[in-house]
Amino acid sequence: MQPIRAQATIEYLIVLAIATMLSLIALVFLGFFPNFSYNIEFREADVFWKDQARPFTAVDSYYQAATRRGYLALENMEPETLVIKGIFFNDTQASFYLYNTSPNIIDGVGLSYCNQSSCGTSPCNCSLSLPGRAMQRIVTESFMSADEICGIGGSEGKVPFRINYTRPSPYNGNFIQSGNLQLALRCLR
Repeated sequence: MQPIRAQATIEYLIVLAIATMLSLIALVFLGFFPNFSYNIEFREADVFWKDQARPFTAVDSYYQAATRRGYLALENMEPETLVIKGIFFNDTQASFYLYNTSPNIIDGVGLSYCNQSSCGTSPCNCSLSLPGRAMQRIVTESFMSADEICGIGGSEGKVPFRINYTRPSPYNGNFIQSGNLQLALRCLR
């Protein structure tokens, strides 16, 4: 009689373990653990802007909370030179500068590529020529707060992002690059 009870107890525990595992899996897929689904969305946006976006990829992107600046390494994936005319975060144009690592340069802000230091109040006329298959590190003007981008104490965030650019002949014209996915930014505090 005891072997039958022991077998029934083991079967009950196995069924209970399987039911618990299926419940946890269902909760993850339904988004009960928001951090888990956010991490998946962040990684998907990060992979898109690093590997799949065209004509420009964001090889590296982070947000410095202390200076409220974006630091981007943009790469032109096309064979011809493209000219970046504007960079927009959350539909607001940001002035941008070459990243400079000289010790006497504050926050890496080097040569400006826009006609004014801030594009927040009026549109800037920016013009950064990026040769085909070349990469350039840039720093943006201050924008948004760390809490808006990264959340309170967060280490990563996303922000709507687009690049306005021009192409040479035979296309001659103004173009916009934006993705269905926001730009993924690592947050440095």
